[in-house]
Amino acid sequence: MFKIIDQKNRNAFEEDISCFFSLECKDKLASDGQAYDHSHSVYIMHEDPHTGLKAGARLNPMTSKNLTSDTLKRYVKGFETAGVWECSLMVFHLEDAHPIYDDTRAFHRLCNQYYENFRETMITACVRFKIGTLLFFGYQDEIENLQYFGEMTFKPKLALEDNLCIALFQNPHRH
Repeated sequence: MFKIIDQKNRNAFEEDISCFFSLECKDKLASDGQAYDHSHSVYIMHEDPHTGLKAGARLNPMTSKNLTSDTLKRYVKGFETAGVWECSLMVFHLEDAHPIYDDTRAFHRLCNQYYENFRETMITACVRFKIGTLLFFGYQDEIENLQYFGEMTFKPKLALEDNLCIALFQNPHRH
């Protein structure tokens, strides 16, 4: 089940957000230690009790404090405007010993379901928060998973060092 968590419903989901940050510390290159978690942050969260998958993403307006602007100032100059948000924190976590890893087809189905639903939930969040463009900052394989499994289209994609990249997603329902 996917949830969109924002300032209005955040108190009901503090435990989910806390879990999200603990998974981020396990799975990511470097934790930002919640430095970019603030009142404007929006979270797309997912937890599947059948598979144990815990996943999600954090979105921040480019006009507020955000990791992408602080880290990649020269690449994102001009994107710090209303309607442009960043997604710089994505987590997809299954316990290492989960049996689904042994069944390639089952794992592929899980990825397809997750990323397709993630895309639809992301578009819903874009409409709700008037996001025209999402600037994704993450590992290349994360972006490739969004493209392959979630059928998301990015324009353009800029490769950076250490297997990182920036990719732009245009909300197909923007007005």
